[in-house]
Amino acid sequence: MHPFSVFAFSIFVAGYITARWDLVTRLYELAIFAWDHGVVRKASSSSPYSTSYS
Repeated sequence: MHPFSVFAFSIFVAGYITARWDLVTRLYELAIFAWDHGVVRKASSSSPYSTSYS
């Protein structure tokens, strides 16, 4: 490969890895935020398919 091609390819790979890592960390932060604010519990308790026999 031409040296410039190797350089351009390495920049592309570094950008791809950085973008994927950014998405993973944002998803992780979103999951923590949802857990802290009770989104999971609220969504599961207000499901139209849940039945409560009181």
